[in-house]
Amino acid sequence: MRRFTRRSFVGGAALAPWAFSPAAHALADLSRLGGGEHQLRLVYTNDFHSAFDPIPGYWLPGSPKLGGAAHFATLVERQRAAAATSFLLDSGDMFTGTLSVLTKGEALLEMMIALGYDAMGVGNHEFDYGWRNFEEQQSRVAFPILCANVRYKQAEGARPIRFCRPHAILERNGVRLGVVSVMGARAAKFTIMPSKIDGLEFVDPVAEAAAQVALLRPAVDVLVVLGHQGLPGPMQTDAENDPSVQRPLDEDLDFCGAIPGIDVYVAAHSHHGIETPLVHPKTGTILVQSYGYGTRVGVLDLEVRDGRVVRHRGELLKVWSDELPPHPGVAGRLAYYRHQLRDEIGPDLGRATARFRRRSSGAISGAYPQRTPPCRTLSAQNEELLLETVH
Repeated sequence: MRRFTRRSFVGGAALAPWAFSPAAHALADLSRLGGGEHQLRLVYTNDFHSAFDPIPGYWLPGSPKLGGAAHFATLVERQRAAAATSFLLDSGDMFTGTLSVLTKGEALLEMMIALGYDAMGVGNHEFDYGWRNFEEQQSRVAFPILCANVRYKQAEGARPIRFCRPHAILERNGVRLGVVSVMGARAAKFTIMPSKIDGLEFVDPVAEAAAQVALLRPAVDVLVVLGHQGLPGPMQTDAENDPSVQRPLDEDLDFCGAIPGIDVYVAAHSHHGIETPLVHPKTGTILVQSYGYGTRVGVLDLEVRDGRVVRHRGELLKVWSDELPPHPGVAGRLAYYRHQLRDEIGPDLGRATARFRRRSSGAISGAYPQRTPPCRTLSAQNEELLLETVH
């Protein structure tokens, strides 16, 4: 009897589109299920990076607290409850940080389970603990984790086998939402340690996404791409208040301009918050992204008529921690992990008398000149190590 593994199952269920040529026809036949007029809300997140605790917004009047997983979760649920039809999506980089390291990402996925995420795109930090760990963690959740352009390394000439599902079709209240995700070439090459992905390979994100969009477009009302690409975020605490360190969106814009048929593109990796959604001048794709770290919840309301977005309105909502009660499900999970890992985390070692500020060394652009992009000064790197030590 043949033994089935996750790899063999994924290989059969999520092969490259050309390996199952009838699939396109089957999805096209489903187009009769879509159409009509719909109103829906997309609630989106990106680059959460284990930001479980609120931070002081010292660049704002009164230095209010922002973010924190339990408060963030309350705002997410409120925004979803305010719409008759909503979908909750993430563009990757949930992992990294103390609890993430100690649980190999499990604590983050438990938070996502509690919030009822509908789909997640893969970020570079999801490979922080190796691809085999992430392979196991994907099986933990019911929602789809997507990346169209990552595959298992195979012998030359062998049939390609996907590491993740390339797309998902979500249906709610008569709305059919297609979701595709990709990892950018530079993000894959320059921000993941080669040893962490030695069993995988990343292929052209534009070609892979274009194939998935062509496959899904006839069968869905709205098509969303979760894109984790471009330059890495500035890793500066008050980056949202410092335009000089904001990363360009060139790679995201080029991507959206190259593929017609994408309604919404949820960006990630650059942490470039887009307060008012951008519309690509060539394709009409709506681009959104938050600043990351759970200090904002992205909301995008869409009106759709016969598979075409006719009106949209979007914004980034601040997570005012002092005004939002903690979400009991998320708070309970965090309390559980902190209790279980109390010996590894250890007690507080002291309290600083001056504020620590993570500072970026400035903007970077173009191809990375070295393995690790010069995103932070040496003092900021030392500061990060110190903060991890005294957590």
